[in-house]
Amino acid sequence: MYKETREILERTEAHLLGLPADNRFLSIFTRYIVFPFYFLIFGFFRFSVPFMMWAMLSMLFLTLGLFAFNEGSVNFETNVILFYFLTGLSFLISMFSVPSTYSFYGIKEDIISDISGIIKSNGVDSIDKVNLLESNINLVWARISSRITFYRWCSGALWAIYVLSFNIEIGTIVDVNLESRQKLVNDNIESFVVTLIFLFIFFVIIMAYKVASETLIKSIEFSCVEIKNEMLSQ
Repeated sequence: MYKETREILERTEAHLLGLPADNRFLSIFTRYIVFPFYFLIFGFFRFSVPFMMWAMLSMLFLTLGLFAFNEGSVNFETNVILFYFLTGLSFLISMFSVPSTYSFYGIKEDIISDISGIIKSNGVDSIDKVNLLESNINLVWARISSRITFYRWCSGALWAIYVLSFNIEIGTIVDVNLESRQKLVNDNIESFVVTLIFLFIFFVIIMAYKVASETLIKSIEFSCVEIKNEMLSQ
C-alpha cells in the first residue's frame, strides 16, 4: 500500500491545486518548485476566511449602527462604546461559528467524487484496502503534524532569543550618555517592530501550511468514507 498511498497523495495534491501530475518529469519539477507556493496560497485563502468574515460582519454591523444612531442623537463616548461592541460582536460570531459552517470548507462534493476516482484507479477496491489506506494517511498526518510542531518551536525559540537580546540591550542603555541613549532606544524600537512583523508573517505561513495540509488529508479521509459507503450499499 506504500506505493498506492504515495500516488494517491501526489495526485490529490495536484488535483486540489489545479496543477498537472501526469507528466513525470514535469510533475517532479512542479512538485518541488511550483507546488509549495500554490500550496501556501491555497492554505492562506482558507485560513483567512474567518478574518474576511469578521471584516464583512464588522462593516455590516457598523453600517447598521450608523443608521440606528445618527451623530446628533448620541454623544461621542456612546459612539465609541457602540463601535467596540459591534466590532467585538462580529469577532465572536466569525471566530466561533458553528462547525457545520467551516468543517467542510474547501471540500466540496465534486472534489470528493474526483478524489474517490483517484483512489479507485490505484487499485483500492475493497474495504480492507481502504482501511489500509486510511492507516497510511494517519501516518502521513502524524509526519505533517510533527513538522508543524517543529516550525512552532522554531518561532518560539526565535522570539525567546530576541527577547533575551532585547533585555540585554535595554540594560546597557542606562550606562550611556543621553544622545547615545536616544539612538539606542530608537534602534531597539525599530528592531522590535521588525521582529514582530517577521514573526507574524512566519506564523501566518505556518497556519497556511497547516490548513492546506488539513484540507488535503481530510479530502482523502472523506473520500475513503465515501468509497466504503458505496461498497456497503452494493
